[in-house]
Amino acid sequence: MVSVIMGDFLGKYAIGSGAAWNPGTDYNNETHKKNMIESVKAMVMNLRMSLIFCLALGNENVYGYAATPMNSRRHFLNSLMKWPR
Repeated sequence: MVSVIMGDFLGKYAIGSGAAWNPGTDYNNETHKKNMIESVKAMVMNLRMSLIFCLALGNENVYGYAATPMNSRRHFLNSLMKWPR
């Protein structure tokens, strides 16, 4: 059996947030947050009837360039986990 995990970068390296590479995604910026939420929603809706095993939110988001500090990212991720409620 093959299992597939699909992921969304959640703005890491400015992917999905609409931010410029420098200074990168600002997890306190409402436009960036809206863009990332829409990216995740589109991924979920496109894959909901597929054989995808799991969805991963973020990839190596705990370090690196082109993003605001970890506390802001963690807060955004926690709020995102409440969707679609």
